[in-house]
Amino acid sequence: QEALEHSEMSLEEIEKVSTKFRDNISMEESTILLRKNFLPRNLNGIGTIFGGDLLEWMEGAAILCASNFTRNSHVVTIAMDRVLFKTAIRVEHVLELTARVVYCREHTMQVETVVTAIVPDYIGRADTGGGGATVAQNASTEQRTFSHKGYFTILNMTEYGHKRPLGVALDIRKDKSAQTAYLKPITG
Repeated sequence: QEALEHSEMSLEEIEKVSTKFRDNISMEESTILLRKNFLPRNLNGIGTIFGGDLLEWMEGAAILCASNFTRNSHVVTIAMDRVLFKTAIRVEHVLELTARVVYCREHTMQVETVVTAIVPDYIGRADTGGGGATVAQNASTEQRTFSHKGYFTILNMTEYGHKRPLGVALDIRKDKSAQTAYLKPITG
């Protein structure tokens, strides 16, 4: 971590990464956001979600992000790295999956997927008038908890299963946090 904080990319390196291809997309533009509910069949005996189901959803978000980034539906996951399980997800949670491209090579990209567990504000509140639940969602009062994070390496392919160049570059020229995120897969 210390090496990452003290390492900086030269202007030449930033320019090389950001202009490799004709199309340039920033990390922010590559970001997708999904909300996911789940069913009781996704819960284990103690009422938390199965880790395998969550990994499947995280990979699905990474695949969708990579497909949007490359404008190619023929992408496959070839590796998972640094998967962090921080907080258990319970039945009352709604999941928010955020995926963004953080690193590119010639044929592959690395997608960071972050899961946030959200407890909608109507959970646990009772309506005193009729005994029913009050359904008043307000995003500012939702309880949000960082839950899981993982990095997925995605291979861009042709429809015949051969490697295909990405054809798009990650533009990190204007965003210092994007430059730091770009260095993490290299140094972390």
